[in-house]
Amino acid sequence: MDRSLLSMYDLTGKVAIVTGASRGLGVNFARGLAKAGCDLVIASRNFESLKKVAKDLRKYGHKVISFKVDVTVAEDVKKMVEETISTFKKIDILVNNAGIATVVSAEDMSKEEWQSVMDTNVTGVFLCAQQVGRHMLKQGYGKIINVASQYGIVASSYVAQISYVASKSAVLGLTRELAQLPQLDREIEVFLNSPTAETLYLGEFFFSFFEKRQNSD
Repeated sequence: MDRSLLSMYDLTGKVAIVTGASRGLGVNFARGLAKAGCDLVIASRNFESLKKVAKDLRKYGHKVISFKVDVTVAEDVKKMVEETISTFKKIDILVNNAGIATVVSAEDMSKEEWQSVMDTNVTGVFLCAQQVGRHMLKQGYGKIINVASQYGIVASSYVAQISYVASKSAVLGLTRELAQLPQLDREIEVFLNSPTAETLYLGEFFFSFFEKRQNSD
């Protein structure tokens, strides 16, 4: 990443959890945080891919721990948070990114297909925010970033993914509610990130561009 950008977003000494970090945007979020100075806990159901990501992220000189976590399982999430606190003594940032999609028409989608997406994309976001939020309330500060999608705002016009669109709309409402809870003060903030379909590809391009530029300096 360009050094001038890093100086603007210095996160040295911070601890961040990134869910859904075995591929796609999750990898980009984790990479950006590592470059900015964060120690990381990265989580995913795909542990083999996650280990490869962790190995790559360690080149930035910060501690990276990988956890096999199913965000739909409350005990998995609780254990991830407890072990993060045990290792780092704090959590500064949660990037609530884990999500899945099922491309099936509304008339053909089974209840199981619907529920699988809602469990991961909505319940998983809630469980992670709840467990991390409880600790942030105790420590008195923290940032939670819930990842939704442009399809939380507009309909998907090119492929049938009604469960995904509904789930990301739910994340918008969940984030609005969490952000205005009276027990949160200005030191604990909840944000929403709604990337577009192009964000993944542009993000990968710019990370590659800045990395090549930095290495050539």
